[in-house]
Formats: sequence, structure tokens, C-alpha cells
Amino acid sequence: MSVSDVSAKVVNFTQKPKTLFICMTLQLKKPIGAIPKLYFYGVGLDVSHQVFNSRRPGDIRLQDDYPLNLQSDVTISAISKVYFSTLNANLHGSLKQTFGTVSGEYNNYPFTGSLVAQGLSDDTPFDASLNFGHIVLPYASEQNITLTDGKITAKGTPDNIEIRILTELSAKDIPNGKYTGRGVITDGGMTISRLTAKTQGGTLIADGTMDWSGEYQLDANLYGQKVSINDILPLQYREYKDYLPKTFSGSLGVKYFYLDTAKNQTRWQFNLAQKDGEMVDVSLAQSQKKPNLPWQIDAKWQKFGSRKFT
Repeated sequence: MSVSDVSAKVVNFTQKPKTLFICMTLQLKKPIGAIPKLYFYGVGLDVSHQVFNSRRPGDIRLQDDYPLNLQSDVTISAISKVYFSTLNANLHGSLKQTFGTVSGEYNNYPFTGSLVAQGLSDDTPFDASLNFGHIVLPYASEQNITLTDGKITAKGTPDNIEIRILTELSAKDIPNGKYTGRGVITDGGMTISRLTAKTQGGTLIADGTMDWSGEYQLDANLYGQKVSINDILPLQYREYKDYLPKTFSGSLGVKYFYLDTAKNQTRWQFNLAQKDGEMVDVSLAQSQKKPNLPWQIDAKWQKFGSRKFT
């Protein structure tokens, strides 16, 4: 096969058991030897209908594992649904195993990193490391959850991504501190297997789930041992400190519904179970029919104790 000085709209190149689709416009210059080397000037590359590269210069050889050298805009469908921009990548290696550096934005905040991807595998597995200086999370926007000086590592496939995170975190009602955690992102949400927060008042550990397949929902559990509540209580709640326990030793269930469609409410639910027998259930709800109305608060408190008999 030998071609040169050719333009095409679509090229369908088949090598069992994989079919490689190169879409949009490409140009072929004088090849080296009998196997052509494709020089890309404006090209889309569809691998398993998951990753798309476009509109950057580069080249790829139609032989062996398809050696390549590309500057590419990469869109990964699973992460584009969760506030990641198109990634700008410098790629080398081959389609079978691609190495590169990337830059992009998460919720419009920049990050940089590196990746390794296996584009010829059916599920397109990858391994990436991302660094950022300042990011504001797009969830629970009223909390202004801000991550600084952090690192995220991600591996898996576009439909199932295992992530680990190390960052400083600050927010309106969430304890500030250094957070480390791990979880799994799927097409419609995230499972948090462990999140550790080292705060001024002590160490908190959490697990739970986030679901963004519809209206955003959070379901989490926090655990602590002799954590000073006064030290982690946000300033706007300090006037209530005399009504709160001094320390947190037990578990706290937290549920957040951005919009409970059945009741047309934004709602928080808290379930506190202290090791000393104290139990508190609190529900905060705000109508979305009349969002200017104050929050409705429903709270229940119980204290179970033990008495020693002789």
C-alpha cells in the first residue's frame, strides 16, 4: 500500500480484530517506504466511541501497534459529564499504549498532569495523574467547597474510574483541613470508600455515595473519636455551641438532596449517634416553590445512659 498527497473525509482502516475510524479531514504526504505515515492537520480519531481527538498536528503509522506522535484535543465521555473540559494532550507511543502530558479545566479551573492509555483495548483503560492549585467544586455551590494544592490520580476505564485525592479543603459548613481519599466514579455518580480529614479539632473519617445521574444527591457517614466540635464549628454557628456536645465520638449520617422532586424541596438530613448514648436527628428543608421562605427545621434528641447496679 503506497499513497501520497491525498485528502479524504473519512478513512476506515481495518486490522483484525480492531477497526480504526479516522473521521473528518486528513491529508497524506509522501510516505516512508510502502506503509503510509498519516500527517494530521484536522482529524478526529474515534477509539471505541469513547475518546475523540481533533484539530491538532501530528502523525500515525498504519502498521504494527500504530506508532503515533500527536498534539490532540481529547474528550472522554464519562468525565466530560462531570465538569471536565476537553483535554489538551501531547501524545506519543502507539495506539496500543499511549503516553502523554495533559492540561485542561475542571469546573473552569485549570489543572495539568500525565496519562497512559491503551486505545486498542475494548474498554480503553487508562492511568492518569493530575495536579491543581485551586479548584471550586460544582456540587453544593452554596458551600463554596474549595480544593487547593492538590493531586488526583485516576485509573480504570471511562465507565469505571478509580480515583485517589490529596488536597487542602475549605468550605462554608464543612471542616477545613487536609483531606485524603479514594473512590470510584461511574457514569452516573461516585462511591467514596474512604475519606480522611485532618482538621484542627481532630481526625474525621467518611464514606458514602454521590449521585448526579439526575438531581444531585449525597449520602455519607462520618466517624470520629474525641473530635473537638468547638474547633471545627463554622463561625456562623458559634452562637449554638452551648447546645452542642463538646466532642464528637461516634457516627454522623449526612444526606443532601439538591432537589427532592417528590416534595419539591432542597433538604439536609443529619443523624448523630454518640458513643455516650446521645442521639440527634435533624432535618432541614427549603421549599423550591417559594425559595425565599426560611428553612424548616425538625429536630429530635435522645440520651440513653447506663446505670451501675450493685
